[in-house]
Amino acid sequence: MKTTSRKGLTMTRRDFINKTSSVGVVTGVGSRFAISSYSRADQPQQTALPRSVSRAPLRILVIVAHADDMEYNIGGTVAKWVAEGHEVFRAAVTDSARGSFEAGMTVEKLAKIGIHEAEAAARVLGLKGNFFLGFPDGMTRLADEAVVREKLMQLIRRLKANVVVTWDPWARLDDHPDHEIASRAAYWASEFAPFPMFHPQHFGEKGVESCFVTERYYFAKHPLPSATHVVDVSDHLERKIQALLKYESQMRLAYDGYVAYQRTIGVPREQWSKQVSDDNYRQLMGEAIRREAAEFGKPYNVRFAEVFRYVRNEPRYP
Repeated sequence: MKTTSRKGLTMTRRDFINKTSSVGVVTGVGSRFAISSYSRADQPQQTALPRSVSRAPLRILVIVAHADDMEYNIGGTVAKWVAEGHEVFRAAVTDSARGSFEAGMTVEKLAKIGIHEAEAAARVLGLKGNFFLGFPDGMTRLADEAVVREKLMQLIRRLKANVVVTWDPWARLDDHPDHEIASRAAYWASEFAPFPMFHPQHFGEKGVESCFVTERYYFAKHPLPSATHVVDVSDHLERKIQALLKYESQMRLAYDGYVAYQRTIGVPREQWSKQVSDDNYRQLMGEAIRREAAEFGKPYNVRFAEVFRYVRNEPRYP
């Protein structure tokens, strides 16, 4: 996988509509309908990502709080990994069952819709498997984090994953508690998975054994000064967008939230409805994804890119 290193990159996910239309009164749109902008303190040197220490094909487990976190943030990289012959799996910690403004929607119904949409998106990207832990959306802080960690550790061992990808536990300004809990549990699960004294009951399952995660990729939705690599996803961005648009409930959430926000701040509908409407919000989401990826790639002469903090997980003992 061709990648480039970057330093001094700062980013904010804001003002989607300001970037995609001429409506100047729209501000403060939420992160789902958003576009990034960034500035560089200096021009980093382009370097190749260190060659994987694990044998190909890699077995990559993407651990997210909500299923569509993967497509929205790193769908291009996932598509690229699949195209290169690696096996990619997704584990969603929550049931993604509270993100809706739709009248009459229930938690039970939205959870089922979310699984259906995630499976459809997985087929677009070519994932080897989808796993849903089912913790309540938005309420993982009420769960026992040790239980979340144990379930993820069991999955890492079962899949024999050697690469884990997740939200960055140390990223700045991430305002979602589910991201915090999922990423922290993923970190410790991958850290302790090699040690058989942690949850030895796992080994009663056929084929499950200690597993050493050799590499981690971290992503974030807000500024991540510690990010180290930019991945060229120019050949895979359209597949990412195709997969993301399978989450119709979340596309609708973005639009309904946008409408509710405009109503709340008192912007007359006629001032924005021609630019953002029930007919074109999916198209605008695709445009936002392309613009964000283009901004990441521009300093490195890459058409479209995604950004990560990469860590090689080497033993810290003799």
